[in-house]
Amino acid sequence: QSQLNQHIVIYLDTTEELVNLSQFLVDVKHHQVEGFVCKRRLLSFESLPVMWVQVESVGQDGILVRGSRAVISDRLDAAIALDQQTIWSDTVNEVGKLVDYCIDLSTGAITQYLFTAPGWQGLTDGLYTFAPTAVVSAGKKRIMVHQTALTQAEQFVPGGQERVQQAWQQDV
Repeated sequence: QSQLNQHIVIYLDTTEELVNLSQFLVDVKHHQVEGFVCKRRLLSFESLPVMWVQVESVGQDGILVRGSRAVISDRLDAAIALDQQTIWSDTVNEVGKLVDYCIDLSTGAITQYLFTAPGWQGLTDGLYTFAPTAVVSAGKKRIMVHQTALTQAEQFVPGGQERVQQAWQQDV
């Protein structure tokens, strides 16, 4: 998610460029990115929501969307920005902070959440992950996660899955 924040958004129909992709809007019950909010011009205060279903493709430098005036869905209206929520265990312990999440670019589904847990229950500083299935509930300020998922959290290694896939393909 954080890597996509730097992308420019371009409308396929008009090639109009939106700037400052400011936040993703997530349906926390379904762990699905419903859309994102952009600004129309650099010094503008006008925010423009873009639904994830409008995304045509995501490249290294930009996001291509179709339809500049889509009707906003109820799910997008109900979605929230996941931005630095605190992570709590279901045993009511504050664990750390949500810092990022991984998105399946073809569907908008969140595949894993990333959090910092400085010094909590033997976890050292760094980024750790938990699966969306570990989430008990979520809101604008906190995410409640099953204790067992947090104690078994693995440290996040950027690009780790790709390196494992490449090694496997080389072995084959």
